[in-house]
Amino acid sequence: MNHTHLTVVRAHQVRTGDIVTAFFPAPADEKADCVIVFCNTPVAIVPADTAARFPALVSTPPLPDLFTLDNGEHGPYEALPVPRVRGPYGAISVTRTTAEQIASDLPQPHAGRHLTCHWLNDTPLIASDPRLRTESGRPGWIIRPDADGWYRIGGLWPWQHWSPGEDDPTH
Repeated sequence: MNHTHLTVVRAHQVRTGDIVTAFFPAPADEKADCVIVFCNTPVAIVPADTAARFPALVSTPPLPDLFTLDNGEHGPYEALPVPRVRGPYGAISVTRTTAEQIASDLPQPHAGRHLTCHWLNDTPLIASDPRLRTESGRPGWIIRPDADGWYRIGGLWPWQHWSPGEDDPTH
């Protein structure tokens, strides 16, 4: 948004539909919890007719879903949001960075036991121990990125949705 979309008006001139983007209190102005008390306080607004030309705030992309392996022992891994009716073995779409993290964690978890991952340029090959294969001749799964660069990984182990808990120190 460039500066021509903003207008500075006095607080008492703000109308329904205007979006207040900033206010500039004078040292004598009173404010409590970002509520403007004096009607002459200058505020920057995007007028309602200008704001109507932009996408609604509800059109912002959704936050990523978070998944783990082995009941939270590995991960969480960020993925594109998935439908809540999806089964635990359904594919999730991840970035290359996340796919690389999954590949490095893969030999460690119970879910990935007997699996290895090797990268061939931008394509991971997830392979199982040949002595444990149930399908003869199938050396592994090749996961190619889609047109947008997302890797769809699924059908190999169950994913668990993860939400930050109260005991999680990072959230």
